[in-house]
Parts: sequence; C-alpha cells; structure tokens
Amino acid sequence: MMRLWEIILEGLSKIDSEGWGNIVNTAVSTITGTFLGWFLGRLSHRGKLNIYVCSCSDSFQSSREFCFAEGVYSPATSIEDTHSWICCTTLQVYNSSDETKIMRNLQFALKGNIFKVKVLNAEDTDTPLPPFPGCSRSRYDKVGLVNIPPKSAIELNLRCGTSSSEVLQHLWKAKKIMLRYNNEKNIKRSILLKKGKYSEAFAKKRG
Repeated sequence: MMRLWEIILEGLSKIDSEGWGNIVNTAVSTITGTFLGWFLGRLSHRGKLNIYVCSCSDSFQSSREFCFAEGVYSPATSIEDTHSWICCTTLQVYNSSDETKIMRNLQFALKGNIFKVKVLNAEDTDTPLPPFPGCSRSRYDKVGLVNIPPKSAIELNLRCGTSSSEVLQHLWKAKKIMLRYNNEKNIKRSILLKKGKYSEAFAKKRG
C-alpha cells in the first residue's frame, strides 16, 4: 500500500504548473457545466400555468314560464323570481414550462364572508351531451382531466348551474366566484373569475 502511495505522489510531483492549470480548468468546466445543466433544468420546471379569464357571465331563470320542448325558462326579474342560475366562463390557459401540466377536479366555488365555500362541478360546454327525449335543452358533462402540452395554449369553455334552493341562498350571499382545480402535484389552486355582490344582481340590471 505504501508503495502505491509513493508512486502516486511521485507522479503528482512531476506535473508542472501548466499541467495543474489544465486539471483545474477541466474541473472548473465540469462543475460549471453540471451546475448550468441543473440550473436550466430547474428553470424549465419552474414554468407555470398562466390563466386568463376572457369572460364570465351569469343568467338567472324564472319558474314562471317554461317551454319543455325548447328547454328554456323565462329570464328572472328578481331574487324571489329566480328558479335557477347558470354561470359561463371562457379561459385561455398557457403552459410556459417544458413539461405537460394538468388541471383536474375543476370546480366553481361561491365565496362570501359569512358562509363556507359552496362548490359546484365545472361542465365542459365544448362537448354537449344528447338532450333528454322530447327536450332540446343542452346537457353537458363534468370536466375530466385537462392536459396542457409544454409551451402551448388551450381555451376552456366552462359552465356551472343549479336550481337548488340551498345553493341559491349561498349565491345571494356570495361576493366572488373562484375556479378551483388540482395540478399535476395534486396541489389545490384557485383563480378569481368574478367579483361583486350577487345580492345586488337585479338592482344593477334595473339601474
């Protein structure tokens, strides 16, 4: 063993300053290249989803008049007159990273100061289902998994709706609508779709 170390030390002693400089340069280049590759890799993973809300609109339906064949209600004129509510939104989603991002479990959330978040499933208006027999009213399926390829953009047309009196009671107290989803790491995210007091929805229309 001692003889081996003697040979190694003898070999190192024969390396001149130029040789040592080459070794140092090679080591520095290797370390720099490794760090740069790691850093660029981290940058590519740091890309995120940029979500733009193009539109978000509400419609309120009355129970006074209903055409079953066409599947439509008359527009409501007041809170008391409202039988159902529909919210439609169009989103543009851009993935700035170098890897595929996903959105799943998409939901609309009604938020106010005095009640818990009320959640409604998001529906995809780009894929309508066949109407019920004898009724031309459109039906929509729940949004499934949404894939957004790297460095690309997609457009989502979503809606939610309800005729539940319980949910409508939450609606009149709501001050904002959020869209919630889980990302590829199963982390919950949310974006603001719309702000405003729904209790004043018809007052604004009259105004």
